[in-house]
Amino acid sequence: MRIVEINQKEELNNFIVQYGGSNFLQSWEWGELQKNLGRDIWRVGIEEAGKLVFSALIIKNRLPLGRSYLYCPRGPVFENSKFKIQNLKLVGWKLLSEKIREVAQKERAVFFRFDYPDLHLPEFLKGKVVQSPKDIQPRSTLIWDITGSEEEILAQMKPKTRYNIRLAQRKGVRVRQGVEQTDLNIFLSLIKETSQRDGFKIHPEFYYQKMVDFLGKEGILKIFLAELQEKVLAANLVLFWGERATYLHGASGNANRNVMAPHLLQWEQIREAKRFGCREYDFWGIMSELGIRNQELGIKTNDEQSSWVGITRFKKGFGGREVNYAGTYDFALNHSWYKIYRLFK
Repeated sequence: MRIVEINQKEELNNFIVQYGGSNFLQSWEWGELQKNLGRDIWRVGIEEAGKLVFSALIIKNRLPLGRSYLYCPRGPVFENSKFKIQNLKLVGWKLLSEKIREVAQKERAVFFRFDYPDLHLPEFLKGKVVQSPKDIQPRSTLIWDITGSEEEILAQMKPKTRYNIRLAQRKGVRVRQGVEQTDLNIFLSLIKETSQRDGFKIHPEFYYQKMVDFLGKEGILKIFLAELQEKVLAANLVLFWGERATYLHGASGNANRNVMAPHLLQWEQIREAKRFGCREYDFWGIMSELGIRNQELGIKTNDEQSSWVGITRFKKGFGGREVNYAGTYDFALNHSWYKIYRLFK
């Protein structure tokens, strides 16, 4: 095995679709978006007999005092032949850690952060990494198989969800899609309103702008808008990549909430995902069953947010299977600086 730089878009994306579950966070396009946001990236691969068996998109994030950290979102991705997966992971991590240390020395990186793409860390990583102060990507999500007919998909929903979709249709709510600046401006206005109402943090405006400017032009990001009498009530950003559509960001206003526009919006997004050729729909972030039970029992946890209860109930009304991940971990590269970082965090 040898470590290589991946410089072919098709090779990387085909690998991620086949072995990474259409994980857009490791895609070529996501790396290009990070460069558009002003970040340095590295696309690291491992080849065996000339074939790619491992990939990792690594992103540099700046810290104060000229320091930085390296981040691998929901990765690395491994070729998963069962007979050699454990050996591949062990060798892959060894080669990756050597590459990371090489990059870290040049970039003054304090630590390497990654969201492990499975539920459990491999044994050889335990004791070498620590849980991050906060998960970067959702630790739990709902992923829905949408390969059936529309009638079969509707039948999987809870009756109340189906009722709310039809209610929105009867009330005259209409859904359209676009990537124009006017559409983004509406979304930005609505997500500020949503943040103030529901008490969660949002990205800076330039982040959404870059997403739409770049991924929209690539044809893989769309803004969906639900309107009633030419007034937009809700708007969502949905990413279509590989065999999966992902509901990334959602926003809704305070007016006309009784017409259930967000329900119809999700349904039309799912229908568009089917037309796009996607086999799965990812609702991108829920409170896990364990988190909900803990909250009901009054047990506080660091990795769950109480504000997610309502949105979790909304998403689960549509169906899908709950998928859980190990969470976000840090591998210290400079222990002294990492202790300072954790102290300030």
